[in-house]
Amino acid sequence: LYNFTKAEDCFLKATTLSPDYAAAQSNLLSTLERLNKVTEARIALDLAKKNCPDTNLLDIPEALILKREKKYQEAIELLERHTYPQDPISGLSAANQLAHLYDMTKQYKKAFKQFELFNIKGTETYQITDASKAVLNQKLQNHKRVFTKEFVQQWPENREPKEKKEIVFLYSFPRSGTTLLQHILS
Repeated sequence: LYNFTKAEDCFLKATTLSPDYAAAQSNLLSTLERLNKVTEARIALDLAKKNCPDTNLLDIPEALILKREKKYQEAIELLERHTYPQDPISGLSAANQLAHLYDMTKQYKKAFKQFELFNIKGTETYQITDASKAVLNQKLQNHKRVFTKEFVQQWPENREPKEKKEIVFLYSFPRSGTTLLQHILS
């Protein structure tokens, strides 16, 4: 898991053996993007589009590459066309990327709606039930009991210069808006 260098090697082999294998091309692009190899990802994307001209499997990786290239509006337009595969995981990924892109372009109302959609789709896709929320709520309450103001005040004083940013821990239910809050605070 998360051995992206090995994954890159495997997907390169797969795309060399079968250049028109769109799923391998898509996975190679996603892997290169995660490895922060944006230039290589752009070259691979251009080649993948030539080898697989009739696929929608490249849409989400292309949007990620556009985002890395700071071409936010192009990425938004690509994802807004809804041409990416219509399976639940692709829908989640697209909703998440659109939310971040709207946020980055200061379209906050659209970002909030997309984050809401992402949370709804995530709850449905991963079948998050009230029972599983109750377990998470209990964990949250346990942490709340431990991390009191008094407990934190007992920690050794921070010797870092005061100009440094204060650390904030965001802890909550999955799909409850912590990422949105993180972006609002940053």
